[in-house]
Amino acid sequence: MNHWSSKVLFPYGRSMQFSFTNPGQLRCLRILPRSFSSKRFTYSETNNVEIGKTITILQDRVPLLPQKALPDEVLSRNIQLNLFPYHLNLPKIEGLVIYKFVFKTARVLLASAYSDGIKKTIDIESQVQTPLSPKSTRFTMKCHWIASHTDEYDCIFHFDINSKGLIYRHVIENLERKKAGNIARIPALEPGSFD
Repeated sequence: MNHWSSKVLFPYGRSMQFSFTNPGQLRCLRILPRSFSSKRFTYSETNNVEIGKTITILQDRVPLLPQKALPDEVLSRNIQLNLFPYHLNLPKIEGLVIYKFVFKTARVLLASAYSDGIKKTIDIESQVQTPLSPKSTRFTMKCHWIASHTDEYDCIFHFDINSKGLIYRHVIENLERKKAGNIARIPALEPGSFD
């Protein structure tokens, strides 16, 4: 049986090798690109590549958040942090410096409260990507962290990513604490109930 092969070049040097047993398949492949607008395809490819890179970094680095910060290369200088926007009326935090400071402070506090748990990674239970506009997308991760043998936490992270692959907004919501078999939303807890 005869085989034909063809390499299709995509923008930014990426390529894909195809192998065919029927020459008709090869003719269909050659005709297919004519049905696309090359300008629109290139624009979409640019966005997908940059956003895809950032999502890959988030998948690798979010589990390590108790120990390490997210890399600066994926953070916008004007990044916005929204904490529990549906439960508490907290002010939005804006700017890369204060964003990094908040997470550094959180890591210090967690290390003092959970000296063993801080070494454990966050489990990503589910993730979904939702387009916000032609130039941005929201990547949502449902996370679970075992801080100690009695304390566990669940939360949802939303990362809004622009076409350059930069996270311009980070939303944390639905933080829940499981202690001794009981689950409660952190924002709903009364003062002193953490003891």
